[in-house]
Parts: sequence; C-alpha cells; structure tokens
Amino acid sequence: MKGFKFSHYISRMALNGTSVAVYCNKDQSAYRLIAERGGCKIRNSLVVDLTSEKYEELPHDPYNLMDRFLHVASMCGINFH
Repeated sequence: MKGFKFSHYISRMALNGTSVAVYCNKDQSAYRLIAERGGCKIRNSLVVDLTSEKYEELPHDPYNLMDRFLHVASMCGINFH
C-alpha cells in the first residue's frame, strides 16, 4: 500500500471480529478501504479504492452506524447473513 497511511476505521464498531479500515494518501484525495480481522486484511476480500468525492458519498448517519458499516463491508466483498 505504497503511498497510503492508516487513517481510521469506517465506524466505531466491528461485527464478528471484522472491521473496515480506511487508508488515505498524503493529500487525502484518494481513499482505500480494507476489510480486516485482527488488524490483517481478510483473505479473498476486495480492496476498494475511492476518490475523496466518492468517499464523501458513502452513507453517513451518526445515529445508524450499522448501515454505513454493512454498506462498506459489502463493497469489500464481506456479506453478513
């Protein structure tokens, strides 16, 4: 992940030990979303690259963090049933 640095987690939650980490480049014009378990990328999950505009369009409701988490996790190929 050359040029990208860990920024934060997509929401303040994890589900079944899975979280989605957000990495960004130096000028925050590009973001990378990675599904992680135990601080490591989940095998066979997708790495999602987004522009800053697309990142801002992700669902964001401070009263419904689950919606944002599930949406982004599904983008990374993680589906909870």
